[in-house]
Amino acid sequence: MCAVVREEEIVEGLFEVVGKRHVCSSCGWQIPENQIEAPVKGADSRQSSDNSALEALFGDETPIDDGPMLSDTDTTRFCKNCRHYLKSPFLSRCLLHKRDVEPMGICEHFCLPTDEKS
Repeated sequence: MCAVVREEEIVEGLFEVVGKRHVCSSCGWQIPENQIEAPVKGADSRQSSDNSALEALFGDETPIDDGPMLSDTDTTRFCKNCRHYLKSPFLSRCLLHKRDVEPMGICEHFCLPTDEKS
């Protein structure tokens, strides 16, 4: 017996559906109608809105994320906003430290970019 059964429509002509048949999803073998088993009663219970299985797996309480939070002053000090950051689509580089950096990294040598328009 096939593990996964797919239901296909039987089409005559271009668009006329005349019936349905069951085939194996891996090999395409047509399964005779007398070998198709009826769905097990209560098989759709996993689709219900009952979260008991999920609660049994993860517990009753939702996890609280106590990760580090950035202050308002830190969010403006990203490397991508620094005057020493090399803006390129191929690499992220700090010209002050002469190394690769992450655009969202935070550095203690942060300098605001200056507008040198003449």
